[in-house]
Amino acid sequence: MDYSCSRRDLLVRTGAGVMAAGAGAVPVIASGTAGHKPKDEEGSQRLSLDKLRQWEALEYGLFIHFGMSTYVVNEFPDGNDPATVYAPDRLDVDQWVSVARDAGMKYAVLTTKHVAGHCLWPSKYTKYTVANSSDKTDVCEKFVEACAKRGVLPGFYYCSWDNHNRFGSQTPSDPTTSWPYWPWAEYNFNQVADEPRSPSGPMPVYTTSIYQGFQTAQITELLTQTDRFGG
Repeated sequence: MDYSCSRRDLLVRTGAGVMAAGAGAVPVIASGTAGHKPKDEEGSQRLSLDKLRQWEALEYGLFIHFGMSTYVVNEFPDGNDPATVYAPDRLDVDQWVSVARDAGMKYAVLTTKHVAGHCLWPSKYTKYTVANSSDKTDVCEKFVEACAKRGVLPGFYYCSWDNHNRFGSQTPSDPTTSWPYWPWAEYNFNQVADEPRSPSGPMPVYTTSIYQGFQTAQITELLTQTDRFGG
């Protein structure tokens, strides 16, 4: 399967998919402004002032960080844990959204895939998903259904940092890479304290076209799969 796409295409589509909401929702990413952009902003899109005001008007919402990290007790796993490690035994997505609604929240955002690379929906682009886990519930689908039922605006968070589906790319977890712009760099993640990161400069942005195309395909899948979003 061809996953190829340009880096600009990836950034535009990834930005559009950072938060995917239901009908009538306020998109987080708006069309880019006309004119030349600085080199470090090429491929990016920014919120218009009107969209920003609409977003701010929502005021109160819930961000749900649930997934493989919950079961390996590590926010930044190496991506090598078997899919079966993800094993909720009392999963109740509707209860999450009910709590948000009862608290007066207007929206909820679900982490669909985080650093571990494990997907909370049965993606056709990787086997590292709920389809091969101990609980096979399509959490993304159940989340959207619960939001519609409870009158809460649904949103998705999709993490570009993926330690499982690498396709030859580097990630911030690699001890030989340097990413000085990462705000928690002092944590040193998965490396020994006396082995500092290379001072050679910032880590290359996810470098392989296969990696970029994989993410674009997954975001498109999340946003357009008919069974999940009703068309």
